[in-house]
Amino acid sequence: MKIRERMSGDVVVLELSGDILGAEDRETLLYTISRLIQSGERDIILEMARVRRINSLGLGILLNAYALALRLCGRMRMTGLSARIGSLVFVTRLQQVFEVMPDLQTAKESLQGERELLAFRWAD
Repeated sequence: MKIRERMSGDVVVLELSGDILGAEDRETLLYTISRLIQSGERDIILEMARVRRINSLGLGILLNAYALALRLCGRMRMTGLSARIGSLVFVTRLQQVFEVMPDLQTAKESLQGERELLAFRWAD
């Protein structure tokens, strides 16, 4: 798996490409998310359009990444799932865990809406 980082407005987009299959991928993704959140980037979108294959270990890696983001007070969305990967997420019922959005703009709006809601709650 390869990761390309880019800013899109006030969120970090991690463009994942290749295969998500093993322990090396886990270390790479978890390190990247941890580094970003600890540097103050709390909103992360995983862009999955270029992911070719994912196995059960790869799904576990994505679960670990999502849990890490939450534990470090970050927020994460996923977008760009291929039909094959999307059906795998659906069959394993992981759509109940992951916040999967149909496109990048919707993912950004979702994070913005959550940020505004949190700001409103803290203002009270």
